[in-house]
Amino acid sequence: MKLWALSDLHLTLATPSKAMHVFGEVWRDHERHIAEAWHRLVAPEDVVLVPGDISWASRLEDALTDLEYLHRMPGTKVILEGNHERWWQSVGEVRQNLPPSIRALSADHLEIEDWLVFGTRLWEHEEVAVDDLIAWNRMSDKRPDTRTDQDRERNEKIYARELARLDRCIQALPNRPWLKRVCMTHYPPLGRDLAETRASRLIESSGAGICVFGHLHSIKPQLQPPRADLMGTIRGVRYVLASCDYRKMEPILLG
Repeated sequence: MKLWALSDLHLTLATPSKAMHVFGEVWRDHERHIAEAWHRLVAPEDVVLVPGDISWASRLEDALTDLEYLHRMPGTKVILEGNHERWWQSVGEVRQNLPPSIRALSADHLEIEDWLVFGTRLWEHEEVAVDDLIAWNRMSDKRPDTRTDQDRERNEKIYARELARLDRCIQALPNRPWLKRVCMTHYPPLGRDLAETRASRLIESSGAGICVFGHLHSIKPQLQPPRADLMGTIRGVRYVLASCDYRKMEPILLG
């Protein structure tokens, strides 16, 4: 069994009016490119982590079209809520409706083969230095120069809540020293400088060897593979950006 990751699929099978190529040519026919790479790389016994922004659908009944697409891919998939998951109202409802090859994570953990997978969404915060990585365009979230004090106050409140959820999640992890720990978040827990943040401090205290995340799009060309690997390993944790456009629609091998 191998462990892979691919984030921010932004599937549009249920919402064809939201075709992704308006955000750049890398997104043209992206669902076909994802499927081709996935079938080429991932075996039925493998696991693929998908940390958020899975479907553009607004309702769960519509998102099921995109989830069925994901279900048809090889392997077991572990999904996490992203910031665009309008169809994800409660993890209980999502779990009741998931196809059998997909499992949902929400501030809790799963034991899968040799892995203990845990995590939560996190949120945007200025202590996570990522703004200078982005070639800002319409795919990007709110530009740094347009954020208001109200935005910052809101972000601090949500970020603190997410940190509390992550802390509780870590405290509840079972004592299974033979399992390798991997953390999933949607938002990045630190920036390219790998400087410590409140989120990274929690993750690094958890015993995780890997943290995989998404959310970041339109990374500057000089920072994209194969020229560079955006993040890296520090304080015992390998930080991996798995966003689709950054990974050219191919799952990345974690272990």
